[in-house]
Amino acid sequence: MWWASSRLWSAGPVHSQRLLVATRRRADLKALGVTAAGIDSTQPFIVGDDHLRAAAGVWSVGDVTGAGAFTHVAIYQAGIAASDILGQAHQPTRYRALPRVTFTDPEVSAVGLTEAQARSRDVTVQTAVSPISSSSRGWIHGRATTGSSS
Repeated sequence: MWWASSRLWSAGPVHSQRLLVATRRRADLKALGVTAAGIDSTQPFIVGDDHLRAAAGVWSVGDVTGAGAFTHVAIYQAGIAASDILGQAHQPTRYRALPRVTFTDPEVSAVGLTEAQARSRDVTVQTAVSPISSSSRGWIHGRATTGSSS
């Protein structure tokens, strides 16, 4: 069995049987040739306005925006950009309740503010815990939702 050991900034050593190593994806803006449209290719993402306009006649949608490298974000953005291109009335982008997930076993997901962020903004917070086994995914996958590979 493999063991991982690490030291956190303010805590002592942490020992575990598994370690998740994750890096974030970045768009290669230089390879995309965005400078031809007057967009800075040295930035990590294409920064557009709240209608996803990045330059004259150019809209940015999906991973290149840095708003979240998820299919549901790109689909949401595509609707806004398409409406803007067609001159149709639409709401500006809002990312205040962006769902996110880490595909581990079991998966970890969240939406909106963290509990600490909400409390720091004086939002009334109520928390609850639900075992994965009570969800349809937990019922379908059984033991796989416990974090055990056996």
